[in-house]
Amino acid sequence: MWDGHAWFWLFTWIRPLRGGNSGLLDQMTAILSRVHLDKDAEDRLVWKANSTGRFSVKSPCGLLSHKPPIDTSFSFTEIWRGIVPPKVEVFCWMAIIKKINTRSMLVRRGILDISAAACPICLDEEELVDHALSQTLDSLV
Repeated sequence: MWDGHAWFWLFTWIRPLRGGNSGLLDQMTAILSRVHLDKDAEDRLVWKANSTGRFSVKSPCGLLSHKPPIDTSFSFTEIWRGIVPPKVEVFCWMAIIKKINTRSMLVRRGILDISAAACPICLDEEELVDHALSQTLDSLV
């Protein structure tokens, strides 16, 4: 938000943060405090994983298929570098903290029946975040 002199980050939430989310918010705020915005500069998004500079769904699939499984000691500073569209950054953040609505999570919350917990692609294992983003992705590529 611009206050007339400088940019500052303002976050509002529909409900209070619980558990480790407040610690994650502190980490994110610390990372964002190092980002300096220029009010006169033109905004633009550049995807550095291909030569066109434009994001496509196919390009991160290619990047992921050549890398080892996600490291659980991942540094959040690697997400917020501005090299992907913001919704991709948020999705990556949610995947790392395992907050993506997989079938097993929806079963735990009582939204789906327990018989629906299997991965819809491989039909073999329970659909967890790690399975959905690594093992299933390998079968698609």
